[in-house]
Amino acid sequence: LAVIQLVWTFAPLVMRGAELGDILHELVKFILVIGFFYAMLDHATEWGGAIVNSFRQAGAHAAGLGSAELMPGDMFSTAVDFSRQVLTAGVSMLSPITSVVVAVSALIVLMCFTFIAALVFVTLV
Repeated sequence: LAVIQLVWTFAPLVMRGAELGDILHELVKFILVIGFFYAMLDHATEWGGAIVNSFRQAGAHAAGLGSAELMPGDMFSTAVDFSRQVLTAGVSMLSPITSVVVAVSALIVLMCFTFIAALVFVTLV
């Protein structure tokens, strides 16, 4: 594909009789683009892992977790703790409608956190 791109880029330059400066400009641009994509292909696994791990570290730091990297189990335990706190703070026998709304809210929060934990798990696998 790089050879096709090379011919596609330089054939019009040669046909119109472009100056040496134009040809060198296109050659440098071609080498930089091909080199960049070659480096991306060559180092994709290392760079991809580094990106995912850096986001895990940032997530753990933002969540205030003690671990160095965010794990799906940490996300789920945070969800359970948060839902438990919402339920204990908002459920009352004196106001059943409010208690139902709080319970539904806690369940929605638990489901959202569980979905995020599942996405983190899929990303790590």
